[in-house]
Amino acid sequence: MKKSWLIITIVAVVLVGVIIGTARKKGNVRSAQNGKKVVVVLNNGPKETDKVAVKRHKENIARFNEKYPNIEIRWTDRPYSPDSFATSMAGGTAEDVIGLMATEGYVADRGYALDLTDFVNKWKYKDQLNYDTLKPFIRNGKIYGLPTDGYLMGLLYNKTLFN
Repeated sequence: MKKSWLIITIVAVVLVGVIIGTARKKGNVRSAQNGKKVVVVLNNGPKETDKVAVKRHKENIARFNEKYPNIEIRWTDRPYSPDSFATSMAGGTAEDVIGLMATEGYVADRGYALDLTDFVNKWKYKDQLNYDTLKPFIRNGKIYGLPTDGYLMGLLYNKTLFN
């Protein structure tokens, strides 16, 4: 249960950062502060046919909205694709919050990502972050993304078999 709340909190921090960055770009900062709704669209959401995942996703959004009632969260089930992402960004059709692989550093390099460094540094749970999983999201000392999970891969072998 602690892990799921940590993930929800991390996502909330990312969302707030992206929302503020998106609002600044679109001129909506005053609107959000004046109580008007701000809409944020996520990618990689569940497909409408996956009733269990949709229900869980909506529950997470409801918990987020308890703290941030002026932010409306919507989602698409479109996964990140390096083949179409740059075109989506150029055409203004990319979602506001993008889940992608940690190897896609060009997203920050091209200015597509919001600098989250100040948000992360002020976050009370920042000391619980695994900075090894955070490294792929750091460019020139600035944090441009947060991992939602991670894994390690290794290779073990019987050395005597190869002698």
